[in-house]
Amino acid sequence: MIPSRKIFAVCASGFTMVGCGGGAEVAPAADARVADDGSSIESVVTVSVRDAWARPADSGATSAAYLVLANRGTTADTVVGVVAEAAESAMVHQTMQHEGTMHMSALPALPVPAGDEVSLAPLGTHVMLLRLRRPLRVGDTVAFGLLLASGDTLAVSAVTRAP
Repeated sequence: MIPSRKIFAVCASGFTMVGCGGGAEVAPAADARVADDGSSIESVVTVSVRDAWARPADSGATSAAYLVLANRGTTADTVVGVVAEAAESAMVHQTMQHEGTMHMSALPALPVPAGDEVSLAPLGTHVMLLRLRRPLRVGDTVAFGLLLASGDTLAVSAVTRAP
């Protein structure tokens, strides 16, 4: 379960969804969060998402989502988790070759350096959506959240398309 302050961050962030060529874009925005003591904390989200898309898959199957993370701030952040209502489980994975065979493994943390971009792409780092609760057909969107070490949650809406 996501702590309530993270849910509040997603709901109150006021992010702007903008359609683009291969998926959706989430523009950085100021967001109000609630501290553990109930007081309001103002912060500026400096990590944004663009070009988000996911592979089609049947209900119960696994899909992958790809995107670009851009950190326009002066402080590094790290993706430390993924939440997705459309799947029983979601996590960041990396694909690598070992002894001539492709393997995937979960990444517990994905650094997003200050002033830099990180691409999640086929045959590389990606978001795994395991045991989908509904099919993803071409043209559908799938929403998920990227949990950051800073306490922010990036809301992502990925358009489903053929690779």
